[in-house]
Amino acid sequence: MAFRDEVDYVEAPGVLGFFGVLPGHAPFLSQIGEGRLQYRQGDEEHFIEIHWGFVEVLDDEVIVLTETAEAVEDVDLATDTGAAERGRSRREEFGTAYGS
Repeated sequence: MAFRDEVDYVEAPGVLGFFGVLPGHAPFLSQIGEGRLQYRQGDEEHFIEIHWGFVEVLDDEVIVLTETAEAVEDVDLATDTGAAERGRSRREEFGTAYGS
């Protein structure tokens, strides 16, 4: 999944807990874990299921690099385990440069 648009707020699952980013946020780089990334456009909230990666905040831009990402509305919970399970499966099969 690739996504590029203007948003008002981003909340991501950092490895040490969730963090939020608003316009004007200080630049930083963080590892992200498994969970739901949330972003807001006006009054609409959107969710993306992600599994492991990195996020960079720089100049009012948020860049997320992750092994798997799927819009929550695209996941059929009755038949699909989602991005997190596929991410774990890929790490077991191929490993990563960062261990496990």
